Amino acid sequence: MVAVWLWSEQQGVFSHQTALALHNLSDVLPHRVHLTLPANWKQRRFRGPADTVFHHADVGKTKRV
Repeated sequence: MVAVWLWSEQQGVFSHQTALALHNLSDVLPHRVHLTLPANWKQRRFRGPADTVFHHADVGKTKRV
């Protein structure tokens, strides 16, 4: 998973089921990594790592753990 975060230039935030699993808030192991990227990345054309679901939203620094 660290490779996915590094791929995002450290701008991405693990989210959805992935975040729940990382924080031990769920016993579900996601089949795919969920990563939220900055909203302006939605306009970019890129190929991300396989088995990764991308979401787009601006996540403030105070909401990052």
